[in-house]
Amino acid sequence: PAEFVADLISIDYSSPEVEAESKARVQALVDAWAGSAGGKAAADAAAAHKHTNNTSSGALALGVANTGPVAGWGRQFRLLLRRSWRQITRDKAAAMARLSSNVSSAAIFGAIFWRMQKKQSSIQDRNGLLQVAAINTAMSALVKTLTVFSNERAIVNRERTRKAYNVLPYLSGQGCYSVIMCV
Repeated sequence: PAEFVADLISIDYSSPEVEAESKARVQALVDAWAGSAGGKAAADAAAAHKHTNNTSSGALALGVANTGPVAGWGRQFRLLLRRSWRQITRDKAAAMARLSSNVSSAAIFGAIFWRMQKKQSSIQDRNGLLQVAAINTAMSALVKTLTVFSNERAIVNRERTRKAYNVLPYLSGQGCYSVIMCV
């Protein structure tokens, strides 16, 4: 449900037609909210809040502008890591596809390198196995990351514009979860 609302209020910049359509949809939602009783009450509360918090020079009462996220790095990281976990666990079909891909890769590698001996002469075979397994793991993580980033782009851009979090906690949360899932 939350992803539906996020998609509903996000602007899609994939083409000029789609961008215009999504801007019109968002504006229609804004207009509908502004005409409702809740929208009017929110506007009145915002005006009262703005009036009491501004000084005569127009600066904020505290004298400090909002230049970054309110939460610290650790809290941002934990929240973004939790969100990554929820996104991946909700998509059961993709999780099963990744699991079956990993199991089938393990079965193929096991069949190829099943009779590998524990001798000095099999070092190259072991090195080849590790190399192929590392490449397979990296490529599966890359495909997952590309699909996640493409789906999240509009939401992340909006949240970054509102300074909800910095880039480092976001990338750290995504990367940490990707490493956990690949292992």
